[in-house]
Amino acid sequence: MKKIENNAPRPDTVPIYAYDDVVVRAAHRERCHWIAHIAMLLSILLIIMGFLLYLNQYEYVSNETVTVDGQSGVANYVGKDGNIYNGEDYSTQDTQPQEEERQVQGNT
Repeated sequence: MKKIENNAPRPDTVPIYAYDDVVVRAAHRERCHWIAHIAMLLSILLIIMGFLLYLNQYEYVSNETVTVDGQSGVANYVGKDGNIYNGEDYSTQDTQPQEEERQVQGNT
């Protein structure tokens, strides 16, 4: 096999004008990147602040009354806060059986 050599002339030095041009372009690109990063950070902060302002512009007040008629059964209810409030059973008859009836399953 023959070894292929590239015998193109290569300069040992780079002209100062070419080097200065590359340095100026790199500095401009870096400056643009910093400006873009700062703009993104500010936009994220503005979105978060706007969302928090939107959430805090109203006062959430609830005047809630619950009327439970326990005449026909158990007067239990679940409030909006998730707590279960147990009332009393004022009915004269028990509407819910205490024991479950077993159902026989199988081949009939």
